[in-house]
Amino acid sequence: RRRSANPVAPHGPPAMTKSGTQNGAWWTLSSAMMMMLVCGTVYAFGEFSSVFKEEDGYNLSQTKVQLLALAANFGNYSCLDAGMIISLLGTTAAMAYGCVLACSGYLLLWWSVAFDNGELPFWCLAVFCFLYGHGCGSIDNGCTSELLADFPDHKGNVVGCMKAYYGLASATIAIVYYAIFSPVKTSFLLFLGIYSAVMGLLFVPLVHRTRGKVEEPKDVVSRKFRLLTFGLLGFAILFCLVNVLSPFIDQLPGRGRVVWIPVLLLVCAGIASMFQLARPAPGAQPNLEFQLQDTPGEVTLVRPAPGGGRPTPRDTTGVGMLCELDFWLLMLVLTAAQGAGLMFMNNSGQILPALAGHAGKGRVTSYVAVISVFNSLGRLAYGNGSEAVKARVSRPSFLVVSLVVLTCCYTLLYFLGEPMLWPAAVLVGVGYGGLWGVQPVIVTELFGPTDFGFKYACSNVAALMGSFCFGTLLAGGQFDRVATERGESPFCYAPECFDVAFGVAAACGVPAIGVGVWLWSRTRWVYDQLGAEQE
Repeated sequence: RRRSANPVAPHGPPAMTKSGTQNGAWWTLSSAMMMMLVCGTVYAFGEFSSVFKEEDGYNLSQTKVQLLALAANFGNYSCLDAGMIISLLGTTAAMAYGCVLACSGYLLLWWSVAFDNGELPFWCLAVFCFLYGHGCGSIDNGCTSELLADFPDHKGNVVGCMKAYYGLASATIAIVYYAIFSPVKTSFLLFLGIYSAVMGLLFVPLVHRTRGKVEEPKDVVSRKFRLLTFGLLGFAILFCLVNVLSPFIDQLPGRGRVVWIPVLLLVCAGIASMFQLARPAPGAQPNLEFQLQDTPGEVTLVRPAPGGGRPTPRDTTGVGMLCELDFWLLMLVLTAAQGAGLMFMNNSGQILPALAGHAGKGRVTSYVAVISVFNSLGRLAYGNGSEAVKARVSRPSFLVVSLVVLTCCYTLLYFLGEPMLWPAAVLVGVGYGGLWGVQPVIVTELFGPTDFGFKYACSNVAALMGSFCFGTLLAGGQFDRVATERGESPFCYAPECFDVAFGVAAACGVPAIGVGVWLWSRTRWVYDQLGAEQE
């Protein structure tokens, strides 16, 4: 099988062209991961959402706060326009578009709290949340589409590492908050807006200049991904430690800035070190699996033999995918699993005090950050783990593992309550995060690379539906009802604020596991063929 030498594949992924920069693919990866920190701020909603519940401001109920989270999720997971932008204008256009929207959304939220606190109608706040969420989703779609094309033989590695960095965003942003802004959350929104703009201005042009198919041998690429994986693991451990210790650090003079600022500088140095991946490996030769073919005015890469990027057994159009039963089975599995994960993550700022009482209110930021750390570890483990065993284990089986983890977690939360609070943060983080470590690769392996931006955007709608059903209707509705009955609205400090939601999430997980096993069974032929081609 040969890939077409045409550098512009209509409605397809980015052309596999040779980068004009040495090791340009690694420059692109490092730049894209910097922008993934912008995407991941969509998970930081729990860190600033309390500003909308203050009595001298908007004084929103929990249901309305969850509607704001839903608006952000709706923007994040409904990025069909970003998919079309990628097909028409390229991946960097989608990245730039996303950075503009994210910057606008955060700055408008900051303005609404800093200068018009309590004055703007609720729908305005929802639109602002939609804007920053849609920006985050558009950046994610652009980065994912670009990197899957640049690292076709290491899809699991690149998605796992990229999405792990995405998951670490909340923990990274929490350190910025502690070091600079604590306890003022209004200025934190201003920072998020400025940060989104700066990342776009710095790194979108860099990606545009350096993108291209990785040229190094497979063993060198694999070794670099192992280094990146260990680096991200070290980040996760550091973030977990400092956030768990944050109540003690905050008791130091100046709210612990003597500790937080050095930690922030260490994090910045670690982030900058990613660009060292672009250095050529000693003695490494360019990958000879692809040979250069020169034509007037262009350089393309032509595959001389099967293997390498592994052509997929089927490659449908975006519309054709919507007619496949396997797609709708995948959507059912993702809706149940991502809905269960997002229900916990979007309500984590209220779940902790509900189960731990008033004493838990002061540890919300640490709790959100711990979830973020294990969310990242789940992405890292699933992405790299699925790549390591791809010849023997199909990736849809990892979806079933996540469903089992989430179902067990909610079952234990329902029966045990407070003792499961921190273990649940670990289990939900890993179970939910792991889904994103394999979802983009599953989409391209089951349905092919054509119209990938559109296909990926379609699969993300599952998270939106799950967030609405589980997070807003189920958890948000129960919280407000119980809080009103107890006379504590807009807060609630009792396990019954969420126990029904936990029970329903656990019950929904059981049939979802069955659907996941059905999907795994139906798609085994795809992975059998991919494994045979790899050998």
